[in-house]
Amino acid sequence: MSSTIYTKLDELTLQPTGLLDRIIDSTFGSDAVAFMNTNIFQIAVKGLLISLSIAFQWIVEISWLLTALLGPLAVGGSLLPVGQKAIWAWLSGFFSVAMVKLSFNIISGLVATLIVKAEQNDPLIFAFAVGLLSPILAVILASGAGMAVFNSLSSLAKFGLEYFFPLKKS
Repeated sequence: MSSTIYTKLDELTLQPTGLLDRIIDSTFGSDAVAFMNTNIFQIAVKGLLISLSIAFQWIVEISWLLTALLGPLAVGGSLLPVGQKAIWAWLSGFFSVAMVKLSFNIISGLVATLIVKAEQNDPLIFAFAVGLLSPILAVILASGAGMAVFNSLSSLAKFGLEYFFPLKKS
């Protein structure tokens, strides 16, 4: 009895009745799955993910260059007689971008080493890890590292000011 129910269910799923069912079957049916397993599709996805990785590298390098070009403005802003010194914020930004680049290169190198040492792997693993996961992880790591650098530089400046210009306590 269970085999007849199974065959009846198979007939129902294999025979689309309405126009909407035919569209869904042709769009997301076995043809779409077969297309996703083709070599052309995998090469296209791999190329897209590697292109995202290269674009991320370019964006980081352009950000680093623009941050470096804004350095003289930060130095000029630090010479103003205001409480907050702009040079510390600029240094924090510069080191944050450097940490993004360093983190991304380290993660990409580790993933590449892992892929080379693995005996069997999917060729999309490296593209997925380098194209999507590495940029996200590098930005997350660098945001925390940027705050740590900013806090250490500001505490170093505070220590230097207190050492050279001690406050007299009455």
